[in-house]
Amino acid sequence: VSGIQGGVTLNEIHLDFNDFAGSTIPNELYSFNRLRILTMDSSNVSGKINGVFNFLKNLQVFSANDNKLDGSLLQGGYLSTLSTLRLRNNSLTGTLPTSLNLFVSLSVLDLSRQKSDESPGLEGPLLEFSQMPNLKRLDLSDNSLSGPIPGFFLAGVDPDMFEYADLAENSLVSSIPVGLKSIFSKVYLQNNKITSVDQICESALKGSNLEFFGCDAILCSPGTYNYLGRSRSYDNPCEQCNISGGAQFFGSTSCEAPKELNPKDAIELIYSSCGGPNWISSTNWMSGNVPVCQWEGIQCSGDGSIVEISLRSNGLKNAFPAREIFQAIPTLTALALEGNDVDFLFESIQDISAELTSLDLTNTNLASFDGIDIFPNLAELYAGNNAITGEFPRDILKLSNLKRLVISFNNLDGLLPDDIGTSLGKVELLVLHHNNFSGALPSSLGKLSSVHYLELQSNAFSGEIPSDLAQLSELWGIDLSDQVSKGGGFTGNLTSFNTMSGLKRLDLSKNKLEGSIPSDFLSTVETSSFEKLDLSSNLLSGKLELPSILSGIPFSSMNFSDNRFSGISSDLCGNDCAMVLCAPTTFSPTGRQPSSAEYCEHCPTAVYWGTTTCPGISPTPSPIDPLPESINEKDILKSIYDSCRGEDWFNSENWMSSENICDWYGVTCTPFQDSVQSLVLSDNNLVNEVPTEVFQLPYLETLILDSNGITVDFTSIKYAFKLSSLDLSSTDLFSVEGIENAPNLLTLDISQNDFQKSIPKEIFSLTTLQQLFMGDNDFRTSIPSNIGDLKNLRLLSCPSSMLTGSIPSNIGALIDLVHINLEDNSLTGSLPLDLENLYSLTFVDASDNTLEGQLPSFSAMKNIRRLDLSNNAFSQSIPEDFLSNVNPLFFDYLDLSNNFIVGEVPSILAHFESVFLQDNL
Repeated sequence: VSGIQGGVTLNEIHLDFNDFAGSTIPNELYSFNRLRILTMDSSNVSGKINGVFNFLKNLQVFSANDNKLDGSLLQGGYLSTLSTLRLRNNSLTGTLPTSLNLFVSLSVLDLSRQKSDESPGLEGPLLEFSQMPNLKRLDLSDNSLSGPIPGFFLAGVDPDMFEYADLAENSLVSSIPVGLKSIFSKVYLQNNKITSVDQICESALKGSNLEFFGCDAILCSPGTYNYLGRSRSYDNPCEQCNISGGAQFFGSTSCEAPKELNPKDAIELIYSSCGGPNWISSTNWMSGNVPVCQWEGIQCSGDGSIVEISLRSNGLKNAFPAREIFQAIPTLTALALEGNDVDFLFESIQDISAELTSLDLTNTNLASFDGIDIFPNLAELYAGNNAITGEFPRDILKLSNLKRLVISFNNLDGLLPDDIGTSLGKVELLVLHHNNFSGALPSSLGKLSSVHYLELQSNAFSGEIPSDLAQLSELWGIDLSDQVSKGGGFTGNLTSFNTMSGLKRLDLSKNKLEGSIPSDFLSTVETSSFEKLDLSSNLLSGKLELPSILSGIPFSSMNFSDNRFSGISSDLCGNDCAMVLCAPTTFSPTGRQPSSAEYCEHCPTAVYWGTTTCPGISPTPSPIDPLPESINEKDILKSIYDSCRGEDWFNSENWMSSENICDWYGVTCTPFQDSVQSLVLSDNNLVNEVPTEVFQLPYLETLILDSNGITVDFTSIKYAFKLSSLDLSSTDLFSVEGIENAPNLLTLDISQNDFQKSIPKEIFSLTTLQQLFMGDNDFRTSIPSNIGDLKNLRLLSCPSSMLTGSIPSNIGALIDLVHINLEDNSLTGSLPLDLENLYSLTFVDASDNTLEGQLPSFSAMKNIRRLDLSNNAFSQSIPEDFLSNVNPLFFDYLDLSNNFIVGEVPSILAHFESVFLQDNL
């Protein structure tokens, strides 16, 4: 077009279907400042298009379809007069610039088909286009746009004048906004990564001529497909896809097996499959201009390979796409999903070679370990706080490289395998507590030559403690306590444990051990580092005598109460033995007088030293009201159905039918009789008040009603003698009045509810509680000082609940506490020194508060594995003995970032692998 610039008055130039031999848009065209229309379709032009928008200020139509234009779009200028912009089938890249929102006159925008085998096309988030009232046609199909569809997408268009928006063949995720209901039939979304149409389906279809086709009129549901990706007539229904993994998302147009994903695609799939828009934190996720290695929770190696995914307690839900992740990311060595409502199936990845070495599925929905041997290199497995049933999983025994195994707080039962010690010979940490294992301990446990901690408490083991345990010279801690509560109890004489010089903790309480304490008991331990000895609540007898070497252990670290001791050696305590054990004819709740606040009271019926109860003088408890006349269990379930609008439940299979109640959806019965043992109706559209009769189900152990619009009448909970687990999270609960009468509740979840301005006082009467979840409420108050009344508490989780004030010192009374999470509140003041008395703590998260002052040393907390105090106002320097007694081998991470800490970093922290100290002073 050389010489064309002479025609300065031209308003229109059409150069379509020419051959510019791959050259850029001719500079001569930029001199036409009156130009209104410029078209160059199919003209073999390439390069950037910035000049069009910088110089042609009066342009109304620009069309350059089917060329080789490349680079980013519209950098450096915009045109308020432009009504038509067509750049279909080029090679544009980068993100949609926000300046597009300033093109208020746009009527037609076509940026489709930029993606090719060589280029991803346009990437990053979709713009709202909400200030474009004249927009009639929008085509962004066949690109790589990602992230959710904005809530106000196309909010300003005229529904009657609008013609279509084509977003097909991208990577858009999550759900379709309700705001599109008036134009949903004109929006094309096939072949994206949409995971829900629930929000728009009912409101968009109601009253339309497509109502008959249901949600398929929006998009075909996962597992179905047709050539349009949706059903609009009887001639094109959504058909079933019978290929495994095919038609994975809403709006599929084919039933092909899913294509092999690259690592970034696989990471994006976690977001789309697991409710990414509702995550607690998702910094940089789905951001087209931020490398995936900088997305929150993703860690990469030096060469950019993804090696770790850590999304603990982040609000994930649904099925985790394990198959896609391990197919696309063979370099992955660590995966942490703790505290998320996700399902994980090992069997889905059986034909994939995986290099995983660390897996944390604590407190998820894990239901089975079948197929876990797909990870032959696994060294760390954390899967506690789930609902796994059955015998000890045989597939775990195939993990010969396992060093840490934590499967506590499940419902596993039966005998431990005879070959557990020979199969898991490298194990250093074995945590099986709070299950239902029974029978004798296998002698092969003595083959665990590397084990440091053996935690088997709160099961139903019986028989004698095997002498083979004496071979475990590397042991630091043994906990075999409380086997009697579930019908077991170790018997026989007390073992001397005199070969374990490194032993620091020994708990054999609540068993049936007999005889006297051996003269060489613990004779080789290092008393200066010994932490705890508990032999209480057994049948030990004779005179209480200890080897002289144990004299260096303070009495506060030892407990011998509630046995049958007839005397105490004068060498042990002289003439003042009440601090060790209360004398005969006296008692105290702890069996001793540990301080002036608690003393040994007179009790004429107390025969032995260390008596903890005195029926003759203890206050007589108020009689429990008699259980109402027996109500048929089926009638109770029917009352729940009637009261909670069962006809509207998402799933009510067999309810109100003649089928056995054990076959009703959500009901699990006891093994030997047709009585309700658990009732699980999570996220099932229950509404109104749950009738109090539910607590009169005589064998009910587990009641899970989370994610429903309900309240609960707790009047009859005093009759729920077997109820141990109650989940009422994400309901409409605003009061728990009456719950304080629950006789044996162990786990309570009232998180994500409508409690306002106070923590329910009734909670602190539940002294049997072991796990308490109260996060995501609106308490706007401080933690009550009577938190210390929950003596049996092992887990306290109360994140994101607007807690204020300081952490009370009485929290130090929770001596069995293992896990505490107080992140994302408004707590102030310093951490109480009493916190360091909680020797059992393994997890502490008080991040995102306003805590201040000097950091405690935590030097007494030898079991701690995760400590997060980031995003607070701690000042001064880190103590020299900070975490000095923690074994780096078992420590996971320390996060002190974003505080005001000054000075030098103690050299001891060099021994820990994951330490975060950024953004301090």
